[in-house]
Amino acid sequence: AIGGAAGIVLGAPVQRLSAAVAQTASEGAGILQLSDDLFVIRIPGEANVVAQTGAGGVLLVDGGSAAASDALMKAVAALPGGGPVHTIFNTHWHPEQTGSNELLGKAGKTIIAHENTRLWLATDVTWSWNGQRFKRLPKIAQPNKTFYTTGKLESGVSYGHIPDAAHTDGDLYVYFAKQNVLAVGDAVSGQSWPVVDWATGGWIGGIVGGLQRLQTLANEDTRIVP
Repeated sequence: AIGGAAGIVLGAPVQRLSAAVAQTASEGAGILQLSDDLFVIRIPGEANVVAQTGAGGVLLVDGGSAAASDALMKAVAALPGGGPVHTIFNTHWHPEQTGSNELLGKAGKTIIAHENTRLWLATDVTWSWNGQRFKRLPKIAQPNKTFYTTGKLESGVSYGHIPDAAHTDGDLYVYFAKQNVLAVGDAVSGQSWPVVDWATGGWIGGIVGGLQRLQTLANEDTRIVP
């Protein structure tokens, strides 16, 4: 039922997304350039990281795992027009998205997340289905700028909560309007159905609700980065 519903919700855009994902997978690790100032950084075994370069430095959407943080920073420094990172978005609390928080937090950079994500990062989390335990991040690594509904940066980049909880209850999207690129974290997966992290608010109905909500933000030319 979820599969059928999601197919109806997405229609033609799901074909475009599938094609983009297939292309990305075949190209493997490296840098995928989306525009003059927007890139997807792909490190083997890591989640996608979106990077926007500009005169003031680099904005990141997600930061990979802690083990890959050094490799990510080297990749960022090598981007055309790159510079030091000034802002990072955490699309949710999972460690494969927040591994660069401590490095950037100690450097005084802005870490943006939904308030629910900050709360999860400030407490210990245990997944009851497999016993895996995640320790809270130190204060310096926790998001230092949070929101509840939507927000917008001076650069024009907008962001918002995905309250349907397709993945967690702190999912967010980041929309680059000029480039018409929508970064969606793990609310959309290029490899399988999104993981439903019900320990931190995700639920199965949120998969469909989240996709429906993202459809209202996108048009037929929007490129979606899962």
